[in-house]
Amino acid sequence: MGEYISQIFSSIVLVLLGAINTLLIWALHRQWWKIRGVRLATWIVPLVGIGSALFWAIGRMIDFFPIERLFAFLTAFFFLSFLILTILLPFSGVTLSIERSVRSLRKKKGTTKNGEIEAEAPVDQQRRSIITTGAAAFPMLAIGTGTLGLVRSSASPVFPNIEMAFDNLHPDLDGLCLLHISDLHLGYYIRLEHVEEILIGAEALCPDLVLITGDISDDLSLLPDALQMISELRPRYGTFASLGNHEYYRGIGDVLRIFDKGPIPLLVEKNATLKVNNTDLIITGADDPVGGNAEGSGKRQFLRESIEQGLDGAPSNAFHLLMTHRPEGFDPASALGLEMTIAGHMHAGGQIGWNGRSFFETWLGIGKYLWGYYEKNGGNSKLYTTAGAGHWLPFRLGVPREVPIYTLRRGGVSDRLA
Repeated sequence: MGEYISQIFSSIVLVLLGAINTLLIWALHRQWWKIRGVRLATWIVPLVGIGSALFWAIGRMIDFFPIERLFAFLTAFFFLSFLILTILLPFSGVTLSIERSVRSLRKKKGTTKNGEIEAEAPVDQQRRSIITTGAAAFPMLAIGTGTLGLVRSSASPVFPNIEMAFDNLHPDLDGLCLLHISDLHLGYYIRLEHVEEILIGAEALCPDLVLITGDISDDLSLLPDALQMISELRPRYGTFASLGNHEYYRGIGDVLRIFDKGPIPLLVEKNATLKVNNTDLIITGADDPVGGNAEGSGKRQFLRESIEQGLDGAPSNAFHLLMTHRPEGFDPASALGLEMTIAGHMHAGGQIGWNGRSFFETWLGIGKYLWGYYEKNGGNSKLYTTAGAGHWLPFRLGVPREVPIYTLRRGGVSDRLA
């Protein structure tokens, strides 16, 4: 049953969103509800979405990937369109309510003190048409946005070059290039051919070190091949990985066994010391709070303890880089004086962004460390949260699949050179 959790979850959400949208149309769009085709659509369209999830499950059951992939994308389309429609329907309802209120006021103005109704002023049909057409545009916008986001999710990844400048960086680390892969979510929408595409692009960048910060695969049958493929980049200082929450969701025991047999070291609350010419670079991997059943504010304490455990035995006078799947690890890392932190997990808060930042963080003020470059301690501690090389939901607007490459610099100003 666990292997069909995505299809079951999608079906349940489609039923719930269908019910909510039906209620919104009935309550806020009475003139639409009077149309028989609209009433039928509120029942038929969710059923079609559920049918798509069913065929998705059948494709998986008979192990026929073309059917599985086709209906996985169709289910995602219905899921996303319904979700966006749920957000937009109240706005169209308000638009129509304003139009109804204006008409009601016009009628009241046409009533005399004796209750007699005077002749109404002619209705501005053009104005009314604009309002009703504008309200009808909201459902079309939901469909269009869902389609655009689905298409954009299939675009090739980008490799933003982020320069990280540190005043006290050892000269031997100046110019060191680190490739960061996170949140591949191999499975329904991201496959091994996408990993190959990433590696072809990465090879041209000649990274000195490759770091993976969790959520690699939602289909563990793909994990061994993915690790083998990534290891073939063979950067001169190696490749290291840390855990994410999905490693626990998919079975941490199986994940650990795959890593034990694989070519890439997994850092879980431990560190590795890399000798770079005449200096040391310390790579530390934090565990994910799911592993400690930490919830709410307990996540911060868990991450701090995990980082402290990972630093045990590490020299204090070296450059420290922390791999933490969750960007919340940046707060304890900066408090402990770690120079650089890389993270993922947030997917830009919903894979909707603008100019390299999450829409939710910059425009709505919601969330923290959702996507991009951050610093604390006067710039001595730096974080980059990647939007992810993959996704578990194929929808991206203004947030490309990305595989950052960091260039360490001595002094100067940190900058993003996309």
